Amino acid sequence: MALRALLHGGHFSSTTNFDFGARSRDFGWSPETYGDQWNWYADAVRLAHELCSDDLIRAEIGPVVADASSNLLTNEPSREQYDTFIDMMLDHGPWIDGWRNIRHMQRYWVEGWPPELREYVTELELRLRPTDRASEIQAWVLSGHRAADLVDTTDDSESPTDRYQRAQDKARELGVASADDGEALYPLLPDLLSIEQGYEVALFGRGLAQASSSREQLWQTMVSEFEQIDRTKRNATLLGGFIAEAKDHDRALVERILDQSLVNELLQPHLFFFQMQAGFDEAGLGRIWTAIEQKVLESWRFGSLASGAVREFPEAELPKLLKLIASLEDGEVVAIQIFHMAVYCAKTDGETVSNELIQAGRDILSACDLSDRNAMNDHAAQEAIGYCYAEGQADDQLHALAEHIKAQFASEPYRAWQYQSAMTAIFKANPAIALDVFVVAGEADRKQIYGFDTSVRGSPIEVVPSDKLWNWADNDAETRYPLLGCILQPFPEK
Repeated sequence: MALRALLHGGHFSSTTNFDFGARSRDFGWSPETYGDQWNWYADAVRLAHELCSDDLIRAEIGPVVADASSNLLTNEPSREQYDTFIDMMLDHGPWIDGWRNIRHMQRYWVEGWPPELREYVTELELRLRPTDRASEIQAWVLSGHRAADLVDTTDDSESPTDRYQRAQDKARELGVASADDGEALYPLLPDLLSIEQGYEVALFGRGLAQASSSREQLWQTMVSEFEQIDRTKRNATLLGGFIAEAKDHDRALVERILDQSLVNELLQPHLFFFQMQAGFDEAGLGRIWTAIEQKVLESWRFGSLASGAVREFPEAELPKLLKLIASLEDGEVVAIQIFHMAVYCAKTDGETVSNELIQAGRDILSACDLSDRNAMNDHAAQEAIGYCYAEGQADDQLHALAEHIKAQFASEPYRAWQYQSAMTAIFKANPAIALDVFVVAGEADRKQIYGFDTSVRGSPIEVVPSDKLWNWADNDAETRYPLLGCILQPFPEK
């Protein structure tokens, strides 16, 4: 941390006087000239060089110095020390972090630099560029979203999307080239199977499955390595990519892998992810039902469906899946997120939402804790209520849901504000039911029970159109108008 601060120090000036108290105090020494600043960076690189005598320390310091490259190249003293540091790093093998950062600078920084400095950076990039396959895998597959910076291009009009696509194509090509190259592949499996990376790792796995001459042996090798990794650091993205491609080349192997994943404690947590890569056929659905019933899958494992991926799941089976997920620990929230996205996708695609799916959403909402503790969960619940009870549908169930929400905060009235979004959705769906439950049957004379007694947070009642609100009040004016007077803000912003 201290070395990083040295290398990234800058803006050595201020218009503020830091003196205070009886004695002069400030933040310590600061360079007075550009020469002092350049020597600052040169000394920092020299210190980094000295610390790199230990292999483990060198592995930690290399990325720190690489990240500071832009500070080290713009002046002669630090550039000389940087050259010496590069020589030392290359003596111990490729310096991938250094190359990545030089490519990043070439992409975004060097245009305004003097010609001689741009030429130096070009020579430096060629010097650091990986030449062996293992180094290329480290650079292109384990770079995450920064892989797009590594793409060679002379076309300034090329879009970032096109560069990302080229980087992803490179990751897959490396997988194809490495499928039978154990010397390059096997030493990198610990990183490929444990580091949180981007889509490049999945594409690399697809390349492995595409070109391997012995897919089953390669799978067993990867699983064996996967088992050696700390369970808190395992990442199955590579294995998922392998399955996604292997299903088109050797379906029987994939079926064996999935059957094994159902009973193997190492692979059980990733069964749904693996099955999603292989597709949801009848056998796959059977595995999922069995895994849920046996409680070998945690509810959050299904969270990937709460995206466009829910389109890939059989529509007729989705209500059953949602109810099973909701039966798991903390499963109601996950199920609501998936339900929300499923309905959203169907409406976006112009498809009809089945009554079975809508009823599954209602059933889950009726048992769910709808307090606002997470913005995404809150939004999903609010939208789900709108989908399930649109245009006055299932009024009796909506009334029960409103009572369910009121009961949740009855014992803790000052937590009522956490239910604002769910209550707002009910007021939108059926104002009469919401007013009956939360106003007439509630303690409207104690408006703080709803937590809406300040101008910062508006009341859910404000979403009710005025004509509907007054029509409701007119039905029992003597009772209802005074209740509304206790709750409505006199000058609502909306």
